[in-house]
Amino acid sequence: MSVALIERWQQIERRRHDGLVIVLARLDALREEDDDEMGDASPTSAAFERTRDLVIRANEQMQNEFPRGTASTEHDGGIRIEWRRDNREVKLVAAAQPGSQEYLYHEEGNAHGLEKEVHPARLAEWLDWLTRP
Repeated sequence: MSVALIERWQQIERRRHDGLVIVLARLDALREEDDDEMGDASPTSAAFERTRDLVIRANEQMQNEFPRGTASTEHDGGIRIEWRRDNREVKLVAAAQPGSQEYLYHEEGNAHGLEKEVHPARLAEWLDWLTRP
């Protein structure tokens, strides 16, 4: 393999994971913030660990590049990540405590759905759906 081909492959791989790096940095930033003016609590350790695990494992299963998303806390310490592209949207809500309700929400135009079975493969499928042309 030529050096130029290897460098190009490395560039593509870095770009493919840029969104994941950004989402993980935004998750870390949530832990560093004090309770905000809206009264949202800092994320619980359970929500943080669950969210981080889901996005890392989903990234490993994705066909497309991992998209950039925004991260915020719920009033109870759960975590919400939202991804948007054009008229599509995917939301992951991780519960504050293990065993509490978590979900994936997806929307395109007026069509939407909610999935209460949250696991990395489903998140990867919806994020691939989001990033399709």
